[in-house]
Amino acid sequence: MSWTQTYTGNKFDPEKILDLVIDIRDIAHALSNLCRFAGHTPKFYSVAQHSVLVSSILKNEGESTMVQLQGLLHDAAEAYMVDLPQPIKRLSLMYHYREIEKCVESIIARRFCLLNICNDAVKRADLVCLATEARDLMDDPKDWESIKNVKPVSSKINPLDPQSAKVLFLERYLELTDGAKR
Repeated sequence: MSWTQTYTGNKFDPEKILDLVIDIRDIAHALSNLCRFAGHTPKFYSVAQHSVLVSSILKNEGESTMVQLQGLLHDAAEAYMVDLPQPIKRLSLMYHYREIEKCVESIIARRFCLLNICNDAVKRADLVCLATEARDLMDDPKDWESIKNVKPVSSKINPLDPQSAKVLFLERYLELTDGAKR
């Protein structure tokens, strides 16, 4: 078997990317069950909750609903590709993985009528979120180069269980899409 079955019963075959059926329920379910930082947090903290926080940061910065949706979906490819820590993902031997991930991101962007998934505003909000996660979940490491001059949000992260994170993700999605279940 060269494919993975999704939560809703669709198939993800990395050799047939163009056949990928994107369903927001698959994304919400998978991201809510994926732990950030390869599981090295003191409490389970999902990619879904991270995505909602990125989207909320963009909202607080006054970004458009479309950019907030991009923030919510910026890690959506991980629902199909899993969440790899950046130091691993950047390795040269991971080139083909990154290429497949780009294809999945492109399909997701088209599916939700977005020009792209990650623009400069989303990247900035993702770094603010990372700085907040470092402070609240990773014992505030001082040697993470990417967040040395990034100010975290003032509120503290309280990790949610997977089901609560899934509900939060889907509620945010419906809020940003005016309740459309596209």
